[in-house]
Amino acid sequence: MWNQFNTADYEGMIAETVTIKGHNGDQINAYSARPIGSGPYPSIVLIHHLPGWDELYREFARRFAHQGFVVICPDLFARFGQGSPDDIASALVGLEKIFSSLAEKKKSD
Repeated sequence: MWNQFNTADYEGMIAETVTIKGHNGDQINAYSARPIGSGPYPSIVLIHHLPGWDELYREFARRFAHQGFVVICPDLFARFGQGSPDDIASALVGLEKIFSSLAEKKKSD
C-alpha cells in the first residue's frame, strides 16, 4: 500500500541495466529493479509503449521495486538498434511505412 511503511525500517533497492538472452540467442538490454533483502518478492515484467524503452519505464520499475516487487523491463525494440527513444521510434515508423507499402502491393497483385 502507498505510504504504508515504518520510518525505522531499512530501505534499499538495486536498479540497473542488464543484458538478457532473447529469441534466437539475441542479446537484449533490459532494466531491472529489485528490493534489497531476502524476499521472497513477487515479480513483474513491465512492457513499454512506443516510442519504447525510455526513462518513464525505468521510473516505473524503480517505483514497483520500492513497493516490494522484482521488475524487469526488456527493450522490445533492441533488434532495431540503439539510440535515443526518439531515434528508435523514427526507425520503427520507417519500417511501418515499408510494411504498409508491401501490404498494399500484395493486395493489388
